[in-house]
Amino acid sequence: MNLEHNTYGKADVQVLKVFRQGERHSVRELSVSVRVEGSAFAMNYTASDNASCVPTDTIKNNVYATAAEHLKDEAIELFAERLADNYLRRYSVIEKVTVSIDETAWNRVNNHEHSFQQAGGGRHYCVVEADRDGMEVSSGLTGLTVLKTSGSGFAGFHECDRTVLQPTDDRLMATTVTADWAFAGGSAYESARDKVVDCFLTVFSEEFSPSVQRTLYRVGEEVLGAVPEIAAITMSLPNEHYFPVDLERIGAKSNGTLFYPSKSPFGDIEATVTR
Repeated sequence: MNLEHNTYGKADVQVLKVFRQGERHSVRELSVSVRVEGSAFAMNYTASDNASCVPTDTIKNNVYATAAEHLKDEAIELFAERLADNYLRRYSVIEKVTVSIDETAWNRVNNHEHSFQQAGGGRHYCVVEADRDGMEVSSGLTGLTVLKTSGSGFAGFHECDRTVLQPTDDRLMATTVTADWAFAGGSAYESARDKVVDCFLTVFSEEFSPSVQRTLYRVGEEVLGAVPEIAAITMSLPNEHYFPVDLERIGAKSNGTLFYPSKSPFGDIEATVTR
């Protein structure tokens, strides 16, 4: 019998850090997950030998200690890099570490000095994979929900005896974006994220969409053109349907303004755009 692969760590370590600049405060809230790998850990499985095992509780505590000293009011990717480097420096048995961070953003309430509300506009996250030869950084966005009431259509598709969908050049379009992008170099993580969001919102709002697929590809083109540091971007754009309410069935007059959401089933569209 062979142990083909192993990895372990601590998931969903919750951290909120308060930055106090006199009476005016700011906050960062992160969910941090850490996984480690190393050839020495095989003995934990195969020989009941825990001598090399860094306990997951220790891994958790290292997140806290590193956050207390090194978490700053800056891009989460930079903290993930520091955290990954910390594990490799502190524990010689660790050969590779993967740090994943998901951030919950907070906005001020009426510009109050220390009152906040959770921000909308999606959640940011990052993944850093580091070994003793270097690091790879990827970033992402999830939960950015958008809708437009015109400027979208779908026609010219394949039809068969089971096709009942009618072609249209004017429909509602809604989606909740999940996007992951990999960096070829550079560390301007926050500005890259802002440009990704801006590219998406610009293409979504200003260009006619003949299909979700075409919109996804156009966003990818714009992102790669705007951010040279990004090597590839993968997006998932579910087609979240809003259908017209059949008012005539209940004796009311329809003027094409009333719709109902149908959350499932939904079109599931995903693609990767590279240079």
